[in-house]
This record gives sequence, C-alpha cells and structure tokens, in this order.
Amino acid sequence: MSNLATVHRREELSFEVRQNSGANQVTMAYNASSPENGLRSGFVNWDGGDAPSKTLDYEEVLLILSGEFGIRRSDGTAVVGTEGDVIHIPKGSTVTYFGKNAKLFFTITVPDSLK
Repeated sequence: MSNLATVHRREELSFEVRQNSGANQVTMAYNASSPENGLRSGFVNWDGGDAPSKTLDYEEVLLILSGEFGIRRSDGTAVVGTEGDVIHIPKGSTVTYFGKNAKLFFTITVPDSLK
C-alpha cells in the first residue's frame, strides 16, 4: 500500500445509475475505493425520489454541495441538509435517503460485506 496522496480529477469520474435507489434519477461515482485504507468515497447526483429503506453496515458522512438531501430514520424522524451541511449516519442505522436536485460528496467506512 502506498503512503502517497493521490488526486482524483473530476473529469475522470464516471457517473452511473445507482442500483436499488428507487427511481433511476440517482447517479453515483466513486473517486476512491480501497478496502485496504478502510474508506470509500465519491459523489452523488440525486434528482428526486426516495430510495428503498436499508440498514447500513458502514458509517457514513455526507457533505451536501447543493440542493436538498436527507435521511428518514426508521422511527419516522428526518434529517435534512442543504448546501454546506454535513450529515453523519452511524453504522447500524436504518434509513431512507431522499433529496431534490442534490449534489453531494460522501465517505463511508468499508462495508462489512467487503471485508
């Protein structure tokens, strides 16, 4: 494993439709995905709709770059962020993602399923 910093250029990102996101209005691009370093990160374009509910096997931090993005917890309460806000979601949380014209950066710990 290299200890050197790397740059992932925006023009090198490849956005693809996110599977199991409800509507096909969600595209995602990973800019760093290395199980060895314990983190994955990338960008998301979320253009409306709710994703199916899921329980996270990883911890997640979301930085909202524009638009509005949120999560609905299993108890029905919601957390909504707008430009510049950060949302932290603990591992084991059951959430439904939703948003409107949102662009965000995310980083997650490597999911249990990839360890």
